[in-house]
Amino acid sequence: MTVIINFWKGTLGDTAYNAIYGLDVGHVSMHVINDKNPRDEIYISHHPKIKNSIDFLPNPRKYASLESIITNSFIPREKQVSFEKDCDRRDGKPNKKIVINGLNESRIREFYQKYLKNNLYEEKTKYHFIKNNCCTVVAYFICKGLEHSQKNSKLCSPSRYQTDSFFAYDSNIEKLVLAFNKKFWSPRSLKSFVKKVKKKTEKKSSVLSFPPRQKNILLPSLF
Repeated sequence: MTVIINFWKGTLGDTAYNAIYGLDVGHVSMHVINDKNPRDEIYISHHPKIKNSIDFLPNPRKYASLESIITNSFIPREKQVSFEKDCDRRDGKPNKKIVINGLNESRIREFYQKYLKNNLYEEKTKYHFIKNNCCTVVAYFICKGLEHSQKNSKLCSPSRYQTDSFFAYDSNIEKLVLAFNKKFWSPRSLKSFVKKVKKKTEKKSSVLSFPPRQKNILLPSLF
């Protein structure tokens, strides 16, 4: 199985300023491809459903992510967005793709079906900019695809991948968001997480593919 994580940058890159100031918010999605049958793939892309429920926001599509912050509630997600539609909305293909091999495809598909049927907790099936954004959902499915031997409490924790640098101009904004919710996933923290998982799965694959060491067998002397 092959998993591809797609990253689109926002107006100001991988920063929290995009959503807070209503700019073009960056986006992340996930392809899950069956290597034995490439046509058998699923595409996971978590968006808020666009609606004019807040009158003073002039452009509902531009400010959709802000609605969940202002109303402090989960809002309905948009149903099954395609990769082509995401590219059209972003005026181009992803700025970066990271490929991960070795995740448990059956578990990802199992929980994806539950996600589609809203058979998970509300916080996993609806949209919230801080508590369940596109990055949160992708991180959730990646964690479901990890084997128990690969997981630990710190590996899947978003706080582990948040920057501590004050030289990043958006660091204070992201720290402000984290003050309200330590489980906030941003495109930048997710990218660090994906790279860590990729390294971990590749390491396991190399160990499994390495031929076992043959013990030297002493043959009896014929002389």
